[in-house]
Amino acid sequence: MADHSRAMTTAVLGAVAGAVVGYLLFTDRGRLLRRQCETALENAAHELNGLRSTLQKAAGFATEGWTMLNEALGERGLEAPRQSAPF
Repeated sequence: MADHSRAMTTAVLGAVAGAVVGYLLFTDRGRLLRRQCETALENAAHELNGLRSTLQKAAGFATEGWTMLNEALGERGLEAPRQSAPF
């Protein structure tokens, strides 16, 4: 009986997915909805790229600030010893 239930569930999910794809591709309202979603995704991608750029700039400023602080304190030559490769 479990195989029958699994087959029925798969068939229903496939029918629902087909109906959604058909709606999005072949109806006027579906095309409009698809275009709105595409625009929203493009805007989100643009905002994420802007956020990434901002974070990269902030990291650069932080690195520069630490460097200037170390130079001001005269600790430029006091770097932490590096561990050699274990292999």
